[in-house]
Amino acid sequence: MFTRRNSCASILYLALSFSFFVFLFVLICPAGTFGQTASASGRLEGLVLDSAGAAVPGATVVITNKETSVFTTLKTDEEGHFVALYLPPGVYEVSVEKEGFQKQVLQDTAVEVGTTTTLHPRLTVGHVETSVIVSASAVAVDPTQSSLGTVVDNQSIQSLPLNGRNFTDFALLTPGATTDGDFGMISFNGIAGNFNNYTVDGGNNNNAFFAQQIGRTSIPFQFSEDVIQEFQVTSTGYEAEFGQAGGGLVNSVTKSGGNIVHGDGYYYIQDSAFSANDSINNTQGIPKPPDRRQQFGGTIGGPIKKDRLFYLANYEGQVRNEPLTVNNAPALVGVSPTFFQDNPEIAAQVAAASGSFARSFNQNTAFGKITGNFNDKNSFAATYNYQRFRSPHGYFNTPTSTGDGLALTDGATSQFFQFSVQTAFSTSSVNDYPASTISASISAATITSISLHHR
Repeated sequence: MFTRRNSCASILYLALSFSFFVFLFVLICPAGTFGQTASASGRLEGLVLDSAGAAVPGATVVITNKETSVFTTLKTDEEGHFVALYLPPGVYEVSVEKEGFQKQVLQDTAVEVGTTTTLHPRLTVGHVETSVIVSASAVAVDPTQSSLGTVVDNQSIQSLPLNGRNFTDFALLTPGATTDGDFGMISFNGIAGNFNNYTVDGGNNNNAFFAQQIGRTSIPFQFSEDVIQEFQVTSTGYEAEFGQAGGGLVNSVTKSGGNIVHGDGYYYIQDSAFSANDSINNTQGIPKPPDRRQQFGGTIGGPIKKDRLFYLANYEGQVRNEPLTVNNAPALVGVSPTFFQDNPEIAAQVAAASGSFARSFNQNTAFGKITGNFNDKNSFAATYNYQRFRSPHGYFNTPTSTGDGLALTDGATSQFFQFSVQTAFSTSSVNDYPASTISASISAATITSISLHHR
């Protein structure tokens, strides 16, 4: 007998079954359209023409990463068009050839994060054995994007001086960006810094509780400047795939290893012994306080298996000693000479909180990344970053005469892990599935978020 209960159960079963199959379809189907972009990658497309301006269909296009020698092979369509949807940012060699035409090789073709590099190779009739080598570079304006964005490339990151080595401070060089408050937040187009969105290698790097970048107002930096390949700053008009922002988007990509072992080491120091005393201190008769800041570290990367598996590792530390000096003399002007004599308890508190107190701002960061290719269609990347900051007597605490701020310790610890797999089903269909987890602990508050992203 068919009852109302059976009818409701059947409808519920069908709804659950449909939902499951929709979820499975979204999970396994590629995100494949020419308009699709990937936040941790760039895109390269072009139109192959002959010397008369006619399209050259069926031409073979080979795109080779000059760092890893990983290559992608494409064929131009009937209109001579080709597109590589998902390419890690870097420098590429692009070769174009077809029977009856001279082979053309475009050297040093730059692909930048979140942008499209467009090429217009022209083939000349001739022997295939003859190659024409030309230089190519990224276009100044990306006509495929409607957003207003700027890419801060690796050359800028390595060349421009940066006090503190927090790479996101370079975002202040882009149009519409300015500081928001005194603790390092960035405002885009006048919108509060809490409304920005930060991504690293396509993974979410935001603190949902405080609505800001992980550790932005509590630590010197999260990722070492030396592991950042480049990043894109977009202040308006970005794609819906990024979302989660009413302000700006800072889309960062970390470095990867290559076929050649490379590394570097660095050491920076700033010492008060090399500087003069502050003029206000001289006026008040206060001696020059000692201040020593040191930042040091190193990076190494290379192949585990040539052309297939690569690694990159980094360590960076910061040791900064800047004693906290409390001088109550200006505040005691006009106070009765017998005030402390009449109030011994207050006198004891003021005496305990006066003078010089040891204060340090020490941080350690470690970074590791492994990238590899299962085959010509499938690749993966695993990234891990650890950061730990401690500051006895409070880096961000305002010293008070009660001594309460002197007993506090500011600190933050964060861990970022992401594993992603990319599969190219065809020249127009690419599936990118990153899974990331972020754990952040700031002083007494702990915030942990785990997120899965499917594009």
